[in-house]
Amino acid sequence: MGKGTNGMSSPETLEQEVREIRDEMTPVLEELDHRRHAMTDRTHQLTQRAPAVLRGLVIALAVYAGLKFLRQRRARSRRRRMGFESLGA
Repeated sequence: MGKGTNGMSSPETLEQEVREIRDEMTPVLEELDHRRHAMTDRTHQLTQRAPAVLRGLVIALAVYAGLKFLRQRRARSRRRRMGFESLGA
């Protein structure tokens, strides 16, 4: 297609092919640029991820509080079994 006798393309054909490739790449590059801006926008990141971060913090605090409660309960139970009730708080 557009090739001469020596297998080379004419300059016009090459320019048309380059134009077509650019036209195909333009939407992809625009989407990449949009995503880059979204990833580097801190305000956007915070508003989009705040609920998940908050849920994670609540879960971590609940686990920590539960483990602390169980530790205190076990320690109190051990003191009672050993007869050291007066030493505990």
